[in-house]
Amino acid sequence: LDQYGGLIQWKTWGENGYDYSQPSVKSIGEDDQGNIFFSGSRTNRQTQITEGVLIKLSPALDIIWEKQYLTGWDRLEFSSLLILEDETVYMTGYRQMNGTIDSEVVLVKVDSLGEVIWTRSYGSQNQNIGYSLSQVGLNNIYIGGTSRDLVVQDADAYILRVDTGGNLIWDTLVGGNSIDGVAYAITKANENALVASHYTDSTVAQTSFF
Repeated sequence: LDQYGGLIQWKTWGENGYDYSQPSVKSIGEDDQGNIFFSGSRTNRQTQITEGVLIKLSPALDIIWEKQYLTGWDRLEFSSLLILEDETVYMTGYRQMNGTIDSEVVLVKVDSLGEVIWTRSYGSQNQNIGYSLSQVGLNNIYIGGTSRDLVVQDADAYILRVDTGGNLIWDTLVGGNSIDGVAYAITKANENALVASHYTDSTVAQTSFF
């Protein structure tokens, strides 16, 4: 789109046949050269296995490469990506085995060609999902997401701080006595504070915006 919202060019992505369904793009980013990155997922119709997907396009929206990732699980979906100055890409979302209700926040780092450098996961209990990424300083990455207990129907915003190697520095839950949503966006406010957006249904909550 141009600066007034007018259409300049559009691009579609997905299989022409019936091997895959539900292609989904949930995050977009641009590197210093103007290349566009999309992250998301697609599902195999026969196996019902969902793969994480990363696509790199040129500034003219021509596909340069497309990568699929699974990390040995039945379901891997990416919700957000972060492109660093060294052209590495971080992606967060969740991974899950079929037949289970619990999931883990996943963080995958790939190089400029989309090859996996490492994969990390966090939170093995409850339904944990990463939704947002933010870099603060040279060696800090914050993940915003949710942790939901499907048995008692309770959920909290889930915030994690990791270094650029994916090593967990700390994580915390923010919420009250009911469903307290998702940290859909997270960013640095100042040297000592973060700002993240989420919602709350709790009658007693720590905060609905922090």
